[in-house]
Amino acid sequence: MPTAHVMTAGFNIIVQALTPVERWKAAGRFGTSMTEPWFILTGVAVIIVLAGLLLMISLRRIARERKVSGQLFFDYGRTAGTKRTGATNFA
Repeated sequence: MPTAHVMTAGFNIIVQALTPVERWKAAGRFGTSMTEPWFILTGVAVIIVLAGLLLMISLRRIARERKVSGQLFFDYGRTAGTKRTGATNFA
C-alpha cells in the first residue's frame, strides 16, 4: 500500500474522530499565526515587487514588438518599391 494512501487514510480517521467543536478549535489555531503584522507586510511587499516586475517585463516586450513590427513594415515597403520618408501624406 503506498505511503500517501496510508497517510490519507490515517488523516481521515483522525478528522472524522473529532467533534465539530474540536475541529473549529483546531482550525482556529492556524489563523492566529497568519495575522502577524510582519507576515502580512512581507506578503504585500512580495506582491508589489512581483506586480512591478510583471509590468516592467510587459512594457519591455510591447516596446520590442513595436520596434520589430515597425522594422518589418518598412522592410516590406522597401521590397515593394516604396521609399521611407519621415512625413506621411494621407490626402
